[in-house]
Amino acid sequence: MVQFVLTDGELQREQQKLADAYTDELFNFPNSETVSFPYSRLLVDVERFSDDEQEPMSRVGMGRFYMKTSGGQQLRRTLTSVET
Repeated sequence: MVQFVLTDGELQREQQKLADAYTDELFNFPNSETVSFPYSRLLVDVERFSDDEQEPMSRVGMGRFYMKTSGGQQLRRTLTSVET
């Protein structure tokens, strides 16, 4: 099942809005350690609290898993967990 409800163009524009562009260049300091996550925050935002009750941005649909776009429209279908 496709989880995102945006068109490909809308999804690409949202990705561009939320990308941390040029972070590597802005914070490239000698002897500094780099921490990176190779996936878009539209899949999962690893900088958010894992408990959405603690994450203020979850109130607007942008917790650990973004459910809303930066403009407040629906981003993805409701996620459900499957227990094994």
